[in-house]
Parts: sequence; C-alpha cells; structure tokens
Amino acid sequence: MGTDEEQVVSNIEVAQTSGPVKVHVGDLVASGAQLDHNETSYRITSDKETKNSGVYIEEPNSSDATIVIANSVIPKSGLFDLYIDNIDTTSVSLYKRNGSKINREISYTAREGGMGRSAEFKISSPLSINVKTGAYDETTESILYNYSVNNRLKFNSSVTIWEKNHDGSVGRKIGTVDLPRENISLSGTDIRGETDVLIGIHSPQNKDGSDTIYAVDTATINISVPAQLVGGPFHLSKTQTGSDHNGTLLFEFNTDISESQGQIRVRFLDNNTTEIRLNDHNQKYNVEDSILYVNISNQSVMSSPIEHIRIENIISKSNSTPLNNSYNSPTRIATIVSDNEKYTINQGSNIGFKSQNETQYLLSKADGSIVRRINTTDVTRIYEFGTDMLETGHYSLSSRSESQNTTIELIKPKINIEATDSAENSPILVHIEQEGASSGAVLNVTNSSSVVYRDEILFDRNSSASRSIPVSQSGNYSVTVYDPNAGVIATQGVDVVEAKKPEVLTNYGQELFNGGYLNLSINSTYPRSSVSLSSSTGNITTLNLTTTDTGPTPITINTYASPDSPSEFVTTGSGVSVESITGNTDPISPGTYDVTVRSEHGTAAANDTATVTITPRSTTDLTAYTTREAVPGDFENATAVRDAIADGTLTAATTAGANDTVVYGVNATGLTGLPAAVNASLDRGADLARLDGLSFGVTRTNASKATDPTEGDALGPVPNESTVHLDRTGLFLVADGETAFGTETPPADGETFEAGFRVDDERLNRTGDDPVTTRLTYAADPVDEPVTNGSANESDTPGSTEADPTGSGGPAGTGTIAGPGAGNGSDADDTSGAPVESGGSGGSGSSGASGGSSSSGVPAGGSPSAGDTGGDGSDATASNGSGQEVANGSRGPDTDRATAPPGTGITVAPGPSEIPPSAGPPALFGADGTAEDADDSSAREPHAETDRPDADRGSESGSEAAAGKTESADTTEPSDSDESAARDLGYDDAPIRSTAYDLPGFGPLGSLAAVASAALLARRRA
Repeated sequence: MGTDEEQVVSNIEVAQTSGPVKVHVGDLVASGAQLDHNETSYRITSDKETKNSGVYIEEPNSSDATIVIANSVIPKSGLFDLYIDNIDTTSVSLYKRNGSKINREISYTAREGGMGRSAEFKISSPLSINVKTGAYDETTESILYNYSVNNRLKFNSSVTIWEKNHDGSVGRKIGTVDLPRENISLSGTDIRGETDVLIGIHSPQNKDGSDTIYAVDTATINISVPAQLVGGPFHLSKTQTGSDHNGTLLFEFNTDISESQGQIRVRFLDNNTTEIRLNDHNQKYNVEDSILYVNISNQSVMSSPIEHIRIENIISKSNSTPLNNSYNSPTRIATIVSDNEKYTINQGSNIGFKSQNETQYLLSKADGSIVRRINTTDVTRIYEFGTDMLETGHYSLSSRSESQNTTIELIKPKINIEATDSAENSPILVHIEQEGASSGAVLNVTNSSSVVYRDEILFDRNSSASRSIPVSQSGNYSVTVYDPNAGVIATQGVDVVEAKKPEVLTNYGQELFNGGYLNLSINSTYPRSSVSLSSSTGNITTLNLTTTDTGPTPITINTYASPDSPSEFVTTGSGVSVESITGNTDPISPGTYDVTVRSEHGTAAANDTATVTITPRSTTDLTAYTTREAVPGDFENATAVRDAIADGTLTAATTAGANDTVVYGVNATGLTGLPAAVNASLDRGADLARLDGLSFGVTRTNASKATDPTEGDALGPVPNESTVHLDRTGLFLVADGETAFGTETPPADGETFEAGFRVDDERLNRTGDDPVTTRLTYAADPVDEPVTNGSANESDTPGSTEADPTGSGGPAGTGTIAGPGAGNGSDADDTSGAPVESGGSGGSGSSGASGGSSSSGVPAGGSPSAGDTGGDGSDATASNGSGQEVANGSRGPDTDRATAPPGTGITVAPGPSEIPPSAGPPALFGADGTAEDADDSSAREPHAETDRPDADRGSESGSEAAAGKTESADTTEPSDSDESAARDLGYDDAPIRSTAYDLPGFGPLGSLAAVASAALLARRRA
C-alpha cells in the first residue's frame, strides 16, 4: 500500500520467441490502483542485464491494462524479471463498508503465442488502529484510540469514526481527523449515551474515506456531555415579519439540552427584567437540538438594549450537571445566512453563518479579491463577522473547499424622520422613511426626565412606518429612531405646548352692514390659524393666518373689498399676519355666515364658531344741523357730532347764517369700506369730491342761478373748507356758515339751497336708490350796532349767535330754550359802569345757541317764557353777558320727517369704533373708525374758534370793541392745514384778492365803532 510502490514479476521463461510477451495487469487497476503510463516505469532484467526499451504499457487506466515486452528484448535463453514502478494503491480499500476485511487476491497473466501462465498476490496495509479502553474522555469530549504505521509509509492518512448501524454496517460519520492525532472530538455532535462506533484509517480527507479503508476497529462507548455554551448569546434582530426567530436571543450549546429545567434571566438597560422558564410552555422559547431560541419581544417588557443575561440550571440530555453563567449584552446579528442563498444586508450589521466541517471561510469581492479570512473548526458552529469596515457592494462568502457559497449585497442604510409638534393631550405624529435592507429599529420618545414611549419597528427594504404617540404634558420632546444592527440613528425635537381653546367674537354686539367692516377678535390660538366665512349658500372664504400672539387679537374684514386684494380685504392687529386667502373671492354679500376659527399646532387642532348676519346697507335721509355754540374744529369725529346732536348742541335746521356752524348729516350705513378699499383719505370735503362712488353737493334750488356753471354733477359742489366724518351708520360734512352753501360769494338773504347725497358705487347701490336731499335757506345776520360795554370780555358766556334778520327762526311756536342759565333777563353793569340795553332778536335755530345780541349790561326786565316764544324777535327772551338762558326760535327741525335725523335713536357708546384701533383700515381712520381729523379739522378751518370775526362771535368780542381794545382777531401763525384748506378755495375766495371778507373786524359799521372807541381811549389817555 503506497503512492509509489514497486512490484516485481520474476522468473519468466519463454519457450519460443516468435512473438512479444504480454502481461495482463487489469485486475490491479480494477481493485483501485493506478499505473503509470510512462515507459520508464517498466523494464526487464536477465543475467544482470537491464533493458528499458521495448517494454511499455497499453491502456494503463482500465481493466484491460497490458504490459508488452517486445520479442527483440526477450533473452534467447534463460529467465528474466519484469519490474513495474510507481504504482499508486492508496485508493485500494481493504475493508468493506460494514467493516469486514476484503480478502482479495489479484491475478496477473503472461502470454506468448498461444501459451499463458498466471500468478496471484495480495495488497497489504502498513497501518493498524484500535479503540482504547475507556475510550470516551468527558473532559475533552473525545474518543481516544491507538494506531501503528509502517516506517516506510510515504502518504498521509486520516481517521474517521462512524456510528455503527444495528445491522453492523457503517452508519453516519461522526467525525474525522488527520494522523498523527490520537483522538476525535464529539463536541457538538448528538452522539450521547451507549453507542456502537466503528473507527478506521483511510485515505486523506480530500479523498473518499468511506470507500478506501486501510484498517478498522469497533467499540461500544458511553458518552455523557454536560451542557456548555459554545456560541452566543446572539441577539437576532427583527428584520422581517413572519420569520420564526426574529427578535430573539440565540444560545448555542455543545450538546442537546433538556427542556425539562432551566431559565434565562434578561435585564434591560432601563432596569426592567424578564425571565423565561424552559418548563413553561406558555412562554415563547424553542429548543432545536443544541440551540435555544428565546423570544424577548413578546414579553411584557418592551424591547430595549440588553444589559445583562444570566443562564441558570441548564442541563444536557446526557448529563445532569447544571450550567450557571452570566454574560454581558449579546452580540446583535442582522441575519444568519445559509448556503447558496442571496442576501441584502445593511452596511454596519453583523452577519452570522453556520460552518459545515470547514476550517476556513473566505469573504471575497465580486472581482475575486479576498477581503477577509474567517477561521473555523471542523465542528458545526455559528460564527459571525462585522461589515462596518467593508465597502458597499457585492460579496461572496465561501468555504475554502468551495463546497459552500453565499452571495451578500451590502447597501448603505439611511433613516429620515418627520415628527409633528403637538399640544397637551394630542398625539405626536411620527413618520419614518427607511432606505436600505430589511431591518429593525427602535423608536424612543423622551422628555427632559423620562422615556414616554418605546417601540420596535420592522422595516422591509426601502419602506416607511408611522406612529401616533399620545402625550399629556407640555414641554420639549426628543424623537429618536435607532437601528442597533447598522448603528444608524435619526433624531428630531418636538415642541408640545399647552392646550388651547380658541374662540372668536364678532362685532361686539353691533349690527353689521354690507359695505362696512366685520370686526372679529380671536383668542387663545396656536401659531397656525385660519378664519373661515361660510355662507348659507355654501360659499367659503378662508383666511390663513400666522398667529404669534395667543390673543385676544382683532381682525377686521372689509365687506366692500374683494378677497383677491388681501391688503384691502383684511387688516389685523399685532401678532397676526395673513399668509393667504383661499376659497370664494367675491366680496362679502348680505346674508348669514358661520365664522369659524381653526387653530393648529402640529397635530393639535381646535375650532370655535360664531354666527353673524350682514344686513344690506341703506341710505335713509339727509338732515342739516346748525349751532353757534361750537365751531367746526370742535367736532373731531363722528362721535363728537352725534354727541352734539344728542345733547342739543346741534339742532336740525332749515336756515343758517354766516355765523353758524353747519353739519350735513347723512343716515347711510355700509360706507366705511369703500374709502379704505381704494386707499383714499376722507378728511375734507375736497376728499369726498374726489372719491368715486360717493357724491355730495350743495346747489341753489333756482336752476337759473346754478352754484357753479362748470359743475357737471347735478348735486352741486362740496363746500370749501369743510371736514368729513364717517362712521358705520352715517356721514357728516361739517362747514362754517360762510362756506356751507358751496358758493364763492355770500348768498343772498333768503336764498334756498339743496344739499344732496348719492351712492354711485355699484357694489353699494345695488338697488339703484335715489339720492337723499335736504334744503337750507341762507339767513343773513343784521349788522351789529356799536357796543360801548366792554365788561362782556370778562364773562364766561360762550360766543353768541347773531339774530335772524327776519326776526324769526321758523314757524311760530317752535322756539326752544337755549343756554345754561335761567330764562329771564337781568341788569348788569359793564366794567365802565355804563349800562346798555340790548333788544331781542330771533333765535338762531341751534340747540343751545342764544337769541338776541347777548350783550352784557342788559337793563333789568322780564322776558317771555318758553311757551310764549315764537313769532318775531320781539317775543324772544334776551340773555345777559353772564350766560343766562334766553328763548330763541327754531329754524325748522323738520318735525314731519318719516325717519329720525342722523344720530338719533342709535345708542352710541363713548368713542364707538367701526374698526378696532389695532386692526383699523388705512391711516385715514382713527380709533373710532371715523375720519382721523380730530386735531386737524380745526386747523383747516379759517374760522375756527378765535379765527371768526369777533363781531360774529357774540357779545364777548363786542364788549371788547366797545371798551376800545385793539387786540387782533387772529394772532396765530398759518399752519400747513391752513394752507391745505386754502387750496380748496375757489378763485373768488383766493387770498390774493381783496374782498369784503378780507377786512379785519366786524364789517364796516363795526370797524367804524372800533376806530371811534380807539380814538376816544387815546383821547382819554392823553
């Protein structure tokens, strides 16, 4: 037996030499031997003579193999020997598979001519083996044996142990080692208890050892193996649904373990623990021979990083010695690959594989270059290797013998998360996008003090997942998604705010008119809000807002403007900005609307709804009011006008004079939105004249004496130097009596004018309403007589009104009591001690304005009562300079009106506002939603307060003139407002012309009296 054996066939004798001698050696080849095909391996010798040529072999590797000796080399006489070299007999088995010896004799046959002769021989083994007494060593878990070998053995051999079948035949192989090793380990095998085995010496492992057996022995052994952990613990991550062992711990033992006793204790990083008992089949575990799987994801404790594992009382099936040991956190394995399969795995994960009697595995790139060598043992065992240092791409995991090959694709994993902000008692929505191979990840939500949520999520390749996480407390939260296999992590902060309950308030109890403002207030809002107006017909207009303040915050909607122009349609207070307007873009029409505020912060959302009714706007009437107790500048806004109407300072009138303050009041709703929408100022009459959509004018009732021949508007011009006040229910035009009639020169006494107002805008005047008008007659005041009593300058009496030149203020019986004092006359002396008697005159027609000249120092005498007033001026009660009341005649309050005058019958809170201050329309509106001219209107009026000629202001100035005082009637410097008002004057009223109205003082007679008084004073001082 050997790899290069030599054989001699000796003493061959040939009787005749007529042909070659052929030696048939095919029986040797048939037994498994291999012959060399080279002629040099064959020769003959005789009488010490060797001949190589002429000796060769035919068909060396078949059962017909024949060695040919040529006739020319055969000796003529005598014997010769045939030498055969380089015979390989290592594949010739000497034992059958049942372990019995093969008693085979091999035969050669030599022939020459028709004659032949045979010779037989055997192949002997230089090896022997026998199992030792007490063959099994529990310490090493090995079978011990002895063997012997002939010193001339020139080839390697191996030893294999087989399990013997019940019929005595060779069963499954248990293990194989190479000589000169003298034991075979049974660790990791399932050979337990009393077992019959067969051990044999055979050709090396890379050859078929079961068919080429050189020597055998049989024995009966008793194997008892205590349990030992040889692999793991491994944590097989959750990678895909439906896998039997996802999310489990794997323990690999050296032998089959018993399911009758033992337990596994697991402590997690958060100090939670779980315990799995092997004898409790209600718990999730599985024993597969020497491998124990423990499912921890289905326990009552959520899966989290494992800190410590303890094995207690685990025993093997063949040995009752318990295993107790502790281990730190397990090695995570993404998957355990199988032979000849393809896998896609995330870069950075650990990969497990089970070796199959191989001593080394190779990890190679697609181009064949080896990147890692993994040494193993010849025992079936689970091994693992990491991929964090490997590049992405395709790899091959193969055994050194290339009997196993697995394809692995490494890809780069990535995790993206989107977590929404929220509020108390509302969920945090988390959406996770995973790029990469199937894997498991842990989702943690924490606040500043604790973990509030944890979950383990399974991802398929390039998949996503969403979670809704309830939170009950406000604060800053952190959302983290971690893939423990690949080491990939993603984190996002979340803001959880206090819960809000938004509310919306509308117009504060005021009636709403189309064309005006819808005033809202929103409160207790989140940063993102919307306000929707839903009509009964289904039209919805939505304001999308950013609300940085929680409120209350005002929002004003201009029902005249179109939502297509957001800056005109809506204005807001501080802390609110309009991002966009969506939905219906038509202007708000009359009707009932649901006003809904919706406020959001991430997933938190809350609503509140209020219902409003927008009434169609209307224009009712136009009324003229007059007073002598106030100048135009005293009326700062519409509220001031309404207050004056309410307390009687302003009274309805049909006549007015140059010394009156005239207010034209229009009862009209829904006008405030138009000027704001077109960004127009509406402070002065000139502004109103320029405003498209509204028309106002004053014209003579006598068409042949048109106020302005060039005026194309039938209503006439707007009075110069007038101011305009607008609020939600009306429009007021305030003018001095000199300019209230729209003429450039004073009208003739008794001349009647018609003031008219019309809504031209199609949005506001949808029904085609006719203009409203009122008539006002100019009543010239008589020229005052010189007054010599100067004591009135020191009185507290406000400026008085001039008497009506006709002596009556209207129809008989309509006189009213005016003034704060008593209703009778009195005697008073002026500072010079010279009493002066003043005659009565007709009433001015303004509530609170006094009748008569009202000079101080009136002689003692009674006066008619209020019920006796009326008729001519002689029946009126005079008033003294100290402010006592007098009765005056009314100039026609229009008592037969179908509707109340503007301002009456309407409850107006102090300083009512059409638009909240913080949400007002453009700067032309003040805090009350009216024209913002409270401080400017008086400055624009050249006849405000001290600017009116003293003779026209009543007895106070008259007394000063009578006393000979020379103080100027206007000592103030001209302002910008004066210049602006002057630009509104017509050509005839321009300051560059010298007219009768440019003269200082009180007119010709008054000026003459003043000059006389000054001369008398100078004479006295001289």
